[in-house]
Amino acid sequence: MPKTDFSKLKIKQILQHSLPIRFQDMDPLDFEDFIAYLFVKKGYEVQPTSYSGDYGADIIVSKNGTKIAVQVKRYHKKNKVDVKNVNQVIGAKSYYGCNSALIITTSDFTKPAHNLIKTTSTLWWSWNELQKNVSEVFLEGKDVFQTNIKTMCGSYALRISNIEYNQHMKRIGNCTLVFAELTNSGPNVNIAIGLPTYISNKNNQVEASYWYEGYFAGGMVYSGASIEIAFMFRSEQVPRVTIRDRFILPLRSGESDIEYIEASMPAGAIISKKRLFFKYLGWSLLFAFAYFFVKSAAR
Repeated sequence: MPKTDFSKLKIKQILQHSLPIRFQDMDPLDFEDFIAYLFVKKGYEVQPTSYSGDYGADIIVSKNGTKIAVQVKRYHKKNKVDVKNVNQVIGAKSYYGCNSALIITTSDFTKPAHNLIKTTSTLWWSWNELQKNVSEVFLEGKDVFQTNIKTMCGSYALRISNIEYNQHMKRIGNCTLVFAELTNSGPNVNIAIGLPTYISNKNNQVEASYWYEGYFAGGMVYSGASIEIAFMFRSEQVPRVTIRDRFILPLRSGESDIEYIEASMPAGAIISKKRLFFKYLGWSLLFAFAYFFVKSAAR
């Protein structure tokens, strides 16, 4: 039987703390129980396996005649699921007499693991797919930030000011640099801010890789002051930003709980200053060419 009965707990409150940090605050066995409860809510019959000696499956789920061996990996985002893990759940599929195998992780998969998944028709949920399922079942299709976005009693505003694409950084290679302005309209306050999260219009969610060196990451913000923050995403994760995308900044003031501020997204910030320059230069040259063409035709 599951060690933790999530049906008796306040799931939304748990998710407000656990989702932004990929369930790293949850015991791995509790996380297995949470995934089991997720499948119960999705209408599956769930059979837990032994916490040890499980032959590669943490739970067995069944629905409409389909039986699936499920392996759960509560990994840090940098620790990817490898071929060994995939082979384990494939073995569990055979051992438990299942139709399919599914591996779920809070991170992602290595390239060889992806190749094995493809050739063996193994089902898989990376972090993005896991979030979507959690959102559909427990958050009415919203992400956790939409259920808990605050603006520190209305005293803060966050605005994306500029985005630079394909910037090469030694630490992470090519990246997308995002600059934002945080304004404090309340009293003086000492704050700490976490790495922002980017949410695309397709609800894919990516946490920034690093702060951009030399910009504000925490300290005193005086009343009426604006500070500039900057952070980096890997280019392959955030190749382009649209006006419908979102950035969420976690912020803590003193001993208060973490709160989340959603950034406004002015259209002008979507295109970098360099790209804007060439855009306007192109239009200027086009109008100049049209002007001289009309003048020449009139002679």
